[in-house]
This record gives sequence, C-alpha cells and structure tokens, in this order.
Amino acid sequence: MSEQPNERTTRMSIQAQSVHQIAMEYQLSRESQMALYKLVEWNNPFKTMLSTSAQMLAIQDAMKKISGSIGRIEEDIVLIKENQRAAWQLTGDQAKALKEVIRHWLTTPLNGYGSVVTRAIEAWLRVHAQESLRLDNYTKDMVIQTTIHTFLNTRQNTHRSNMRKAVFTSVNKRESLHVFVHTLIEEYYVGRPKSYTVKGIKAQVALMRSVAATIETTPKGADTGFWCKINAILKDLTARYGLDRKKPGWAAWYDRMIAKDEEVFGNNTSIVLRHRELESNGDELQINEAAFNDFDPDFSPDAPELGDDGLGPEPAGGNAMDTGA
Repeated sequence: MSEQPNERTTRMSIQAQSVHQIAMEYQLSRESQMALYKLVEWNNPFKTMLSTSAQMLAIQDAMKKISGSIGRIEEDIVLIKENQRAAWQLTGDQAKALKEVIRHWLTTPLNGYGSVVTRAIEAWLRVHAQESLRLDNYTKDMVIQTTIHTFLNTRQNTHRSNMRKAVFTSVNKRESLHVFVHTLIEEYYVGRPKSYTVKGIKAQVALMRSVAATIETTPKGADTGFWCKINAILKDLTARYGLDRKKPGWAAWYDRMIAKDEEVFGNNTSIVLRHRELESNGDELQINEAAFNDFDPDFSPDAPELGDDGLGPEPAGGNAMDTGA
C-alpha cells in the first residue's frame, strides 16, 4: 500500500523537526544541516549508507590534511624556539641587577677571587634567579646558563679591576680603613651588613691595602699581579683557619689585620655615611637583601688554585708583605 500525500507530508514534517533538533544539539553548520535533510528525503537505506560513508571518508581526508599542517607548525615552533634560545641575551634590567649581585659579592669577605666567585654566584642563582632576575628557565636551559657564566666572568674582571684601582688610590691618599670600607659598603653592598661582616670586610680590605703597598709602579695596562697575590695569601689562610669565617682563627686574624692597617693609615672614624637606598620606578628589578640571607657571604666552595682561578700567572718580584697570618 503506497504512502498517501498527507501521510508523507506529516512524516517529512516530523523528520524535519527531528533533523532540526539534532542540528541544534550538535551545532551543525548550515551546509551540514542541508546534507542531513537530503538523507531524510531519500528514505533509501542504501543511498543513506553510501552518502554517510562518503562523508566519513571526506572527514578522514580533511583530518589527515589538518594533522600534516599541525606537524609542520610544530616543526616551525621548535625551530623558532631554537633560534630564540641561540640569540638569548640578558635584558638591560637583568644585566644591571646581575652587576649589582657581582659588586655585592666582591665587597663581602671572600676566600678567593676568580672562578670561586663565579661558582658561588651561580649557586645563588640556582635558588634565586627566578624571583630576583626573572630568569624562569635558568636551572633548565644551558644556553641561559652559558650566557650568564660568560657575563659573570667578564663583569667580575671589570669590577675587580675597578676595585683594585680604588684600593691603590686609598693607599696613595692614605685614607683611613674606616672611611674607605664604609664608602665601599655604601656603593656596592646590598642591604645593611652585620657588624661581624663589616669587620670581615675591613680585614679583607686591609689585606688588599697591605699587598698594594708592596707592588711597585707598573706601566699602564700591565698586570700588577695583585689578585694572584691576594689569592695565594687567602689559600694559605684557608689552609690554616678553614673555610668558615666564623671560626676563632679568622676572628683573631681580622683583629690583627685591622690593627696593622690603622697603625699605618690612622683610625679616622669621624665620617658617617648614609647607607645607599635603591631607587626604583616600580618596574626595575631589585635585589632583595633577604635573598642573600640563606647564603653565607663568606661562602667559598673551594680554595683557589693559582693558575686555575681565571686570574692569570703571578709575576715575579715585589716587596715582602705582612699578611697577619
């Protein structure tokens, strides 16, 4: 018995409503909705199956194209990241903050200079690079580590040179130890050092001044051997007293070196310097003094070996010096 026109119209209306509901539920596009309506109109199982299979194959082909495009995009992203890492550099603010870390470290009483300082700062960075310098990937990225390692060595050499010149100038001007040390703290130290740290800085600077007084005038640009001499003395002192600057042997050495310096240059303590306050526009990187609290400023993982500390060979000659040992 064939289907009557009214019955067909009613069936088609019901099916159209069903198609509309399905289309809305699955958020089909206008084109997909029309294809679905066509399947309903055919009312032929074979045609419906054939059309459905064709659409599935079309979807499969489209997915292959998309997958290939995604693969090429992923390759491009990897290449971009590699190029970006290869060209990675410190920002201006990061370089400025890292210089401040170097100056702070070289102002503290250390057991050696050169590679010892670089290793100590790198150990500090492994803990504080993210919070202090916004270096999120420092511990994971060798490119960043290598770039910063080179920066530390280069800037440390520059600041050591400036510090040596300042020491020589203080000797020539016969500036008191108290005045000179508090000037260094004012300029370079982050935060307010404890009294024992100040005494350690004074003794360290007194050692530098005693070495400077024994070095004869050298041509401009020539190696004075200053830092190699300092490292040789510190190596001997750490062999005697150990690496921990809080031990009684170091405390006694501090007193002797300070007393010897004051015998030569006097003890002018009349100057009082206001500790430098770091200014910021609110966006600059600042080194929080609390970041140094869990790292002893006297930290030195190894006593330096001459010729292996990045300072170069020590020239022969020079006068005898009193190291207070």
